[in-house]
Amino acid sequence: MNVKTQYIDGQGLTATVALTNAITDANTWNTNNPGEFSVLYFPEGDYSLTSDIYLQRNIIIKGDGSDKTRFTFTDYGFKIFGGVGGRMANSSAKPL
Repeated sequence: MNVKTQYIDGQGLTATVALTNAITDANTWNTNNPGEFSVLYFPEGDYSLTSDIYLQRNIIIKGDGSDKTRFTFTDYGFKIFGGVGGRMANSSAKPL
């Protein structure tokens, strides 16, 4: 699903709320389609995240490349967490 067109442009949500809502929808879809993956696509642009983001398994975040799709966090402590083989993996970025 295209998070920008479906959630940010379509509903006027911030990147954080849009991503959280997209993850909730992806979790519901994945529950109804065991073994499948959901891809949350962010087209080229800058996306400011203002809190931690928690991903469930079988969710992939995809962009147009690290030089085109950029996530920034408003605080050093914010992270994207996700389940990887029963472990939690995380990624963080520098704040704005």
